[in-house]
Amino acid sequence: MAKSAGKKSSFLIRDAHGNGRNILKKFFQQNVQLIQGWNKEPTNMMRGIDYKKFDFAILHGYHAAAGTKLSPLAHTFSSRKLGKFTLNGKIAGETTFLCIPPHILVCR
Repeated sequence: MAKSAGKKSSFLIRDAHGNGRNILKKFFQQNVQLIQGWNKEPTNMMRGIDYKKFDFAILHGYHAAAGTKLSPLAHTFSSRKLGKFTLNGKIAGETTFLCIPPHILVCR
């Protein structure tokens, strides 16, 4: 939700599953912006979102990280290309990875 000073709140939705074209904009009010499409950047799921302009983010529909036991859908981004992510030695899933602003994130 975008920051507002007494104005009507605005919302930004990033369609980030599959091909990034799963949501129909016609079902939203005019104060909702929808970003769709996909590319191969590591931060793709949050691409187009300026972290400084929002009060919070809701990451809906994410699943357990690759390497998580007892989860039938455990994977991080693409299981075909990546085994698992770790952050400071601990398993990190998509939600952890995507909550780190891109200017801070360093991938090795």
